[in-house]
Amino acid sequence: MRFKCIFILSIIILFAAGDVRSIPAVESIEELRPKGSERTYLINYKEKQAGALVSKFEGKTKFEDVSCYRFSENYTLNLNPYDVEYNITTTNNHYVNEKGRYVGDDMTITVNEQIQRLYLINKNDNLTGYFRRGETKEDISIPAFKEIMAVDNNMADQIEIFLAFHNVYPGDTIYDSIFVPQSRVKTPVRVAVEDFQWVRYGKLYDSAYVCHFLEPGEQYVYFTKSRKVIRIDQKTQDLQIILYESPLDRMAPKVRAFSIFDFIQRVPIYLVYLIFGIIFMSPFLKNFYKKYEIYLIFVFGAVMFLLLKETLFPLQKWYGEQYLIPGVEAGKSLYFYAIFTALVSGLFLEAAKMIPLLIAYFWKKPRQQLSIALGVFCGVGLGVAMAGSLSGPAYQSGGLKIISVGVFGQIITILFHGIAGAAFGYGLNRGIKYISIIWPATVLVHAFSDYLLVFQQRAIFNMSILIFFQTLICLIYFLAVYVLIKRARVKIDIKN
Repeated sequence: MRFKCIFILSIIILFAAGDVRSIPAVESIEELRPKGSERTYLINYKEKQAGALVSKFEGKTKFEDVSCYRFSENYTLNLNPYDVEYNITTTNNHYVNEKGRYVGDDMTITVNEQIQRLYLINKNDNLTGYFRRGETKEDISIPAFKEIMAVDNNMADQIEIFLAFHNVYPGDTIYDSIFVPQSRVKTPVRVAVEDFQWVRYGKLYDSAYVCHFLEPGEQYVYFTKSRKVIRIDQKTQDLQIILYESPLDRMAPKVRAFSIFDFIQRVPIYLVYLIFGIIFMSPFLKNFYKKYEIYLIFVFGAVMFLLLKETLFPLQKWYGEQYLIPGVEAGKSLYFYAIFTALVSGLFLEAAKMIPLLIAYFWKKPRQQLSIALGVFCGVGLGVAMAGSLSGPAYQSGGLKIISVGVFGQIITILFHGIAGAAFGYGLNRGIKYISIIWPATVLVHAFSDYLLVFQQRAIFNMSILIFFQTLICLIYFLAVYVLIKRARVKIDIKN
């Protein structure tokens, strides 16, 4: 009955998720970028690098006495090598409120060796500050532009904020106004969201919304579902701004110093996965709760996933850098190269469950039912560790909600690993003939489920549909394992 409910829930999520290509506006700047996150954009002029923009989100702060959030920006563009007398360096602290609206700038600009300073703060219904060029200082005091966002020329991070706070849907047009700090003017913005397609940026690829800015100046901005601006094309100026990321960084979460405070913030998401893990293991707890082996192998399974982070992830990254990315750049099919990635993932993860069970089998040779229970606990332990590791940082940063398609997908993954563990426990107890069929078959099922990711990445279907298919695969696999074990139990009972 529980598995029927899971199937129905997956269908509800599929239809509740809405259109495959829509993305809603964020509600807070903290949803867009975690504190300390950094974006590096390379600026190309006529297809040659001429500058860069480095943007770092510093988090909550105060500008004078106004509570706000700060982005530190370092921007350079040098066209002198290309016979254009223009060399600009900008260092800026850009301030916005929780809703991404403009609070102020503290900017130093060097244009062809001439130093300029712009200082603006938006408060008390007034925009005040000054602009200094050399010895000349111009005081600024104009009526404030309430609830407005600011975007300066070529500031990709500011464009990212603007798009993130709007609903983005192909076929729609975004109408709004922005404030341009360096020219101190308010200007209308008109953005036609023309498509959602596969986009190359540098050596990487992603699916992105094609946002055609018609006003105030024409440019194409490519904005992903993860709310990143990955490329900007300014054809009239021969400029292209490209987000720089090292290959395959998207395959694993960012690693940073971990603290007790981080753990406390992630406890709710860890508890969700642990509770569902206990639910999946509950049929075996009644008979085997006194067996210390089940708890030991649960921990062993979790440790095996931690070891995979030092083996599987580096191997996938190496393969991507050496073969996948060069092959796709040469015009070969991503679908072909993804086969190897999916197979390796299946092989490593299923081997990670098999190793603890082999140790348990040769150590104690447990009876059939205990052997199956050990497999379930081992698989769920690995699944819980995997879910927590992959989604814990996203939950902490506010990018993942407990009630979401992503969390449901991780719960299904935990269930799959538990079922696979049960199959392995059964197969090991029955002999080499059984396990030699069950293990490779499970690897192929796992690989096929992972292979579907390439279709989601290519925007052929969205995350909800991906989870729906993976749930269906999990349920079919469960039924196959259930029938296999049930038939074997009947045969054993007849023999006895």
